Amino acid sequence: MVGQTGALIIDQAVNPVWFRPLDSRFTQNTDFRVQSYKGEPVLTMWQGTISGTQSADPNLPAGDLEPGAFFQIINQNYKVIKKLTAKKGFTSDVHEFTITKQDTVLFTAVKQVLADLTLYGGPADGYFDNYSIQEVDLETGELLFFWGVLAHVDPEDSMLPASSAASSHNIWDCFHVNSVEEGGTIHFS
Repeated sequence: MVGQTGALIIDQAVNPVWFRPLDSRFTQNTDFRVQSYKGEPVLTMWQGTISGTQSADPNLPAGDLEPGAFFQIINQNYKVIKKLTAKKGFTSDVHEFTITKQDTVLFTAVKQVLADLTLYGGPADGYFDNYSIQEVDLETGELLFFWGVLAHVDPEDSMLPASSAASSHNIWDCFHVNSVEEGGTIHFS
């Protein structure tokens, strides 16, 4: 990639208002947007490296997230006030980071899980891309909710064949989770 990369805000005349350059040409920002935290407007974004786009991690297929990714919240003075990484050994995912009305955050994350994929037509020395949905208290950093796709959805129901893992460093992305949103309360009786 040529030139400086980073998060950029421009006005209607396409003049730069604010720019936060990235430290490395291998690092990227995504999901850059305005949200509300503690009743104040903030900027939020994901920062990390996506394999195959700017770096060459030989252990991950193109498009998988490299460890070390994080989310950040930036206040009205353009100061980073929160940095958050995924919990339980997962890597923060580029797709979603939503501050809820309760000032918690919902996000998606991914982790490669060693697996024998022969049952599904894939390699014996394979991996699942296991996605999770996590909710974290922004004040305490406590994990409030965790949902992992492999614990709830049978990989056999995937529309992507496990044989595709052979061309992706034996990693099968059988279910690609890329969004989550705050919903209503569920009541069980």
